[in-house]
Amino acid sequence: MSMISVVITSTLLGADGRGRIAFLTTSALLTAHGSAIGIGPAAMFLAGRDPANSRIIAGTVLVLATIFGGAATLVLLLVFRFVPAEALTTTPLLVKAALSVIAPALILQVGLLHLAQAHYRFFTTNIAWVLPPVVNVLGNGFLALTGTLTVDAAVLMWAGGQALSTLVLLGDVIHSIGLGTPTLRMARDLLRFGAQSHVARLLLIGNYRLDQWILGVIAGNSVLGVYSVAVAWAEALFFLPTALASVQRPDLVRLRGADAGRFAARVFRISTTVTLPLVVVMVGLAPLLAVGVFGSEFEGSIVPIRILAFGAFGIGAMKLIGNSLNAQGRPLLESVAVGASFVTVTVLDVILVPRFGAVGAALASAIAYTFGGAVAIGLFLRVLSVGTGELRPRLRTDLRWLTSRLSAL
Repeated sequence: MSMISVVITSTLLGADGRGRIAFLTTSALLTAHGSAIGIGPAAMFLAGRDPANSRIIAGTVLVLATIFGGAATLVLLLVFRFVPAEALTTTPLLVKAALSVIAPALILQVGLLHLAQAHYRFFTTNIAWVLPPVVNVLGNGFLALTGTLTVDAAVLMWAGGQALSTLVLLGDVIHSIGLGTPTLRMARDLLRFGAQSHVARLLLIGNYRLDQWILGVIAGNSVLGVYSVAVAWAEALFFLPTALASVQRPDLVRLRGADAGRFAARVFRISTTVTLPLVVVMVGLAPLLAVGVFGSEFEGSIVPIRILAFGAFGIGAMKLIGNSLNAQGRPLLESVAVGASFVTVTVLDVILVPRFGAVGAALASAIAYTFGGAVAIGLFLRVLSVGTGELRPRLRTDLRWLTSRLSAL
């Protein structure tokens, strides 16, 4: 659904319009996630370890999200005021105000999403995930058919989808878990764990979006528009490890030591085995995915698509292996792996983007993802006492395990 929305906006608004949309939404996402102080992973960990406190956790998350959201709004207003990016200088005040207001909703969304997952409410979290792209497709599609689609309208549609997702999660949490009275003790517990896990989450978001932000500032909207198409295709390879990380997280919080390590290793093996042929297909079909779908204006996306596809293995390791470290109460170790990737991508972006544009950004990201994934695996093997053999593909064994799990369901 997200890709359909990208196709609609890119085809009708061109590379320049697509670049403006990417820059504005990226600014809002980076600011919101940067201000969240890890309340999402903290809510997941505390609710998983002690479900009886979930009502108090929910009420405290709501208060903290309001406080951090206000700070995010102020930060985003400062960004809009002082960052001399082309996309910002041409954006109306109404759109900037909408993006500033949506920041608190994004922070609350993350906290509620993790809390719902801690209670295995995946049906609700799936709806919350799907709603924004569905709203984008339907809304942008309608505007396109009526000839009224603009960059500003597309950005407002994106903000509306995010707000609707947050409302759905809030309603479900109130109905299924309830909102207890916030307490200072719970706030301290959430912030203590959240501050440790926040570093990893912030840097991971930075890994995903910093290259686009730097590219937009240095190279302009058109180059960013071309690159954002490549990123949209490559991120399709991240969906499987993202989904698996979410599904396994409640179990990993409840497991201990080597048992958690073996479980996480098996899921990582399965994800890597499935991802490999998908990478090969994406590399081969890159010309069709870029020019065939978006037109000749996006021919520059072909090479970045191929480069970014190989970064999927590193992303899978950071998501699945890093997530297991976080779930076992070692969020700082996850931060080390993600931080290694973030530093790498930042340095390489500064070096490569001015000279090679979108291709340089893709190279920086793929190298950084791979390095961060390797660091995560090294820490995982050391801390959870798992042998390297646990990460080697075992197609028949894992297929039998999957079959037995599905039969049990």
